[in-house]
Amino acid sequence: VEETEKKDGRRNLKEIVKVFNDFLPLSDSLIKLGRWISYYYYCSLGEALHSISPIQETFRIQKKKENEGA
Repeated sequence: VEETEKKDGRRNLKEIVKVFNDFLPLSDSLIKLGRWISYYYYCSLGEALHSISPIQETFRIQKKKENEGA
C-alpha cells in the first residue's frame, strides 16, 4: 500500500432549520406503556410511542427549486 485516504468520519450533514417541539409531549406513564407495548407486541419502541402519542402530525420535507424566486 503506497497511500491511504484519510477520512474524518463526517458526512454531508445539513443545518437544523427549525425545531418544532422543544419538549417531550409524553408523560412517564405513557413512556412506560410504550415500553410494555413494544415488548408485548414485539415492535420497536418508536412505533409503540408513535401509536400512543398525542401528536399525530406528520411532516414533509419540502425541497426548494433552484429557480425559485427568480
